[in-house]
Amino acid sequence: MLEDERLNLEESETLPATTDSNAKRAFLGILVGGIFFIGLVIGIAVLVILAGLDYKPIPPKPERRITAGNPYILTSYVVVKGGARAGLKNNRKAIEDPQAMLSEDPVISNTTENYEPETLLVEFKLVDEHFFNVRYLDPDRSRWEVTEYERNEDKYAEVSQHIRPYLHLQVPAINGKFSWEFYGKREEQMYIMSTNDCKLQYYDKYVEFEAKVQTHEIYGMGERVSGLRLKVENYSLWNYDTTYEFGKDPTEGTFGSHPFFLNRLSNNKFIGVFMRNSNAMLFSFWNTGFNGTFINYKMVGGIIDLSIFHAAEADYILKKYHAVIGRPYLPPVWAMGFHQAREGLKLNEMKELFSNHSSHWTPIDSFWVDVEMTEGGRTFTINKGSYAGVEKFAEELRKKGHHIVVMTNPGLKVEKGYKYYDMAVKDDCLIKSARHFDSPLEGRTYAGKTVWLDHYLHKSQLVWAEGLSDLHSALSMDGVWISMNEPTQMCSGECLHPQIPDPHHNATEFDYLQSDLQYTHVLCVDTCLLYTSDAADEEDSVDLGGRRIIKKKKK
Repeated sequence: MLEDERLNLEESETLPATTDSNAKRAFLGILVGGIFFIGLVIGIAVLVILAGLDYKPIPPKPERRITAGNPYILTSYVVVKGGARAGLKNNRKAIEDPQAMLSEDPVISNTTENYEPETLLVEFKLVDEHFFNVRYLDPDRSRWEVTEYERNEDKYAEVSQHIRPYLHLQVPAINGKFSWEFYGKREEQMYIMSTNDCKLQYYDKYVEFEAKVQTHEIYGMGERVSGLRLKVENYSLWNYDTTYEFGKDPTEGTFGSHPFFLNRLSNNKFIGVFMRNSNAMLFSFWNTGFNGTFINYKMVGGIIDLSIFHAAEADYILKKYHAVIGRPYLPPVWAMGFHQAREGLKLNEMKELFSNHSSHWTPIDSFWVDVEMTEGGRTFTINKGSYAGVEKFAEELRKKGHHIVVMTNPGLKVEKGYKYYDMAVKDDCLIKSARHFDSPLEGRTYAGKTVWLDHYLHKSQLVWAEGLSDLHSALSMDGVWISMNEPTQMCSGECLHPQIPDPHHNATEFDYLQSDLQYTHVLCVDTCLLYTSDAADEEDSVDLGGRRIIKKKKK
């Protein structure tokens, strides 16, 4: 009895200590939780501030100035072997005042003709199980298309030509607003590409195509120095003579145009999308969340020729793509090595460089010879003054395991007596002027007045081949550097007399492309901006191959 009372007394004496311990634990828990929450808030705030320091606003979706973003309705739909054909009718006049629309939109407003077809033909073709092609054509007028080269045999096609794959394509009812959805295989529940509620413009010199894809994970649209995965942005494609500088806008392209991108699907497969159009192009995309990702192409001419390589791994998609455009040639091993190139060198300076490389045991595989080797900038010639003896120098290089690469230019100097110019004039294989149709287009390069071979003509290829053969006979070179082959020149478009070329004059700004891309000097016969001689005092009238844009002079 006494022991029980003693135990009860000891337990009652220990209760306050236990309660204090629990209270301390609870207080410490609240304190730690509060500190963690405050740290989390501070961390988020720091991240927001850091992100704000490098914040670049996402450009808005291209403004839909045209109330009828897609004026075409479906009038016929026929399933044919390997695909389908759709006939479209332009219904713009029934839904809006076309003249009012034209005057409000500087993109397609014009004082000269900018033809919009009354009908369109859309061809759908399922080439094989992983290759779908769609083309929009004007049945009444032909347009410039990229020449159809002989395609490589596609060793990766999994479907025999005798097996007709299932075309899972949906289009609206007859007389409905035209759109299409492509699903790929029969069992697919989510479209691979859709044009529902998307823009379609098909003017002669302004083409716009819009579609939706599954995700915003888009890779490619090369050549540009940026991350492989693209950010939501406007990306311009236009071949011109430029170099990349760090810090320069990565949305601008460099030397080449590759209108192709990979898009990761929601099931982690990929599609590849190739727009086969060689005109100046602006590509943009934006994510709308559950409604998918919109892609948008704006082009200054040509046709819509879209190839979709779908529902496969990325490497397989790339192999399919290269089966269409052609696979690259395997370069010689030395071309992957160390090279020496510098503008302005004379032959004795090149010999000194070679001697310095040898004495310091620095690796060198080839020397590149710039325009100084030519005679006054004339392609396929050798300067007999500053480069006398270059043949022996080339032999010396080759004996020691080195190589020499010489420069050529697709432009030919305008000069009677210059062999290759005379041949081209005689064979009538030069690019023609857009203003003077019976004479060659004339521009400016370092050779002075310059004309260009039209390589779509067989005779021009014979002139080019003879020039290379003559150069190789005079100097046994190991490689040819084809410079300024965009082609690039010192005028923006065709040189207008008595215009004096200014290498710093920016005369090719495409307002609607929202890009500084067109600021350089290219040979574009029809789609280049040209300042006209009858411009007003306060404003310049700028002609974009059929459209006229008025912009203020720079102060």
